[in-house]
Amino acid sequence: MSEPAYALQKAVVVALKGAGVCAGRVYDRVPTPVTFPFVQIGNDSFSEAYDLGADFTECDVTVHVYSRAVGKPELKTITSAVRAALDQALSLDSFAMAEARFTGSRYFTDPDGLTEHAVLTFEYLVQPLA
Repeated sequence: MSEPAYALQKAVVVALKGAGVCAGRVYDRVPTPVTFPFVQIGNDSFSEAYDLGADFTECDVTVHVYSRAVGKPELKTITSAVRAALDQALSLDSFAMAEARFTGSRYFTDPDGLTEHAVLTFEYLVQPLA
């Protein structure tokens, strides 16, 4: 079975940009200089879900949101939009999505003292199209 890493990353970016999150400022590698706020596709991991008895892959995806607005209201508004865009079945090339779910978020201020940062995690269960 092929790994759905690229197909899932592409679907995440398409969903976020299609929802207008951060006016389309959705990055894998953040450009320099960057305009705030923005979203960065973080780390992901993939593992075989053998206990399901089929060719399923469990995919964990991390999404980072960055804001320089004072306080966390802008950050939390953006994370709500990210969650709405990604907490659902996404359209993948060559794979079918069996399950999609939001698994958590964390909010904090980065060490620079200026940047508000959120980390959201999602879990997807996918299998190759027949």
